[in-house]
Amino acid sequence: QLHKSNRLTRWDGRTHTYDHGLGVKQDFTVALRWYLKAMKGGSHAAANNIGSLYQFGRGVPQDYAKALKWYRLASDQGDAGAPYNIACFYENGWGVTRDWQEAERWYELSVKGGDPVAPEELASLRRRMMRARDKACPCVKGEATCQ
Repeated sequence: QLHKSNRLTRWDGRTHTYDHGLGVKQDFTVALRWYLKAMKGGSHAAANNIGSLYQFGRGVPQDYAKALKWYRLASDQGDAGAPYNIACFYENGWGVTRDWQEAERWYELSVKGGDPVAPEELASLRRRMMRARDKACPCVKGEATCQ
């Protein structure tokens, strides 16, 4: 009998195969079914990937609220990539009010989780926040959008 972690790897691998069309026809609907199976088995990576399907409308209608729900679930389960995805939502105002302070908080969690891209994104966001504060821009507090 396979150890639980091996089963999850197999499920995650199969979903990855359909999600990216590796050796099979790319099929996001089939990938979603496998991600849901992996979720039932405890895979936090699957929840993050389901979030991605909803974020980009792959095999499902694009739905930022559902994407964010799945990303939060993945983050709650310890997925290292999910906080980065959540930070992007708040930084850009995708389905939520743009809130750079909230984005900063999520990027910090992502950095702590070891995401390799998060430190650069966090530094970039902080530079924009400093410029916006100098201009008294309301987007720092999520009150409006800024460039």
